Amino acid sequence: INIPASVVEIGYYAFKGCTSLIRASIPFVGASQDVDAGAEAMGSYVFGSAPSVKFIELKAGERIPTSAFNGFGSLQDIILPQSLKNIGNQSFSSCYNLMSVDIPNGVTNIGDSAFYNCYKLPRMDLPEGLRSLGARCFQSCSSLKQLYLPGKVESIGSLAFGSTRIEYIDVSEENEFFVWEGGYLLSYDRKRLVFCPSHMCLVTFPPTV
Repeated sequence: INIPASVVEIGYYAFKGCTSLIRASIPFVGASQDVDAGAEAMGSYVFGSAPSVKFIELKAGERIPTSAFNGFGSLQDIILPQSLKNIGNQSFSSCYNLMSVDIPNGVTNIGDSAFYNCYKLPRMDLPEGLRSLGARCFQSCSSLKQLYLPGKVESIGSLAFGSTRIEYIDVSEENEFFVWEGGYLLSYDRKRLVFCPSHMCLVTFPPTV
């Protein structure tokens, strides 16, 4: 289904029960482009609580609201608009089958638990404009093995990479807030341990921590 950009409102449960609906191209998340919080800002408002849709293209918007696609267990791939700037808390939490998502360069914030429990997600390319990663944003993404941390990232929440299979984080040389050293992600001054990979059997803390 392809909903044109001229549409400004989508009715409650408009696609509920459409079990054969696999692809959807939508101009906004939820009921209206003017709603950015609450139940009406969630994808389940129009698709129902357990949608079968596997591929979604979001055509426009600067923000993905809180819990927008939370629990979309069949979702495998989503295309995000280049206008996007903020990914809200729990936006894609428990999208168990999510395999592919390209985050546009304009995104500056990824919220708390945004991709929590997306355990089939194999990789994540973070955009160069990114500044903050929320708490538990990639927690339990158990297929995630490697990550690139751009130069502008200045804030990483607790357990952001908890219960992943990340063995190495490639930190941009331009980043002045974090550094990968000795098999750990540390604050740039080496005083705070940010992340220790789960595969580490022997942990030796740097003397500066």
